[in-house]
Amino acid sequence: MAQLIGCLIAGYLCIYLPWKANEKDEAKKRRDMYNNLNKKSVDEMDKWRR
Repeated sequence: MAQLIGCLIAGYLCIYLPWKANEKDEAKKRRDMYNNLNKKSVDEMDKWRR
């Protein structure tokens, strides 16, 4: 029984935590990409206003 619990904890540490960290990294990349696009569109609008 203790081996089963240890195996489940090891699986959690080896699979779930890296997946969660990767998900956060992907979300950050997406957010940065959208922010960059918004900045470019604002710059383009300013260019056309002048």
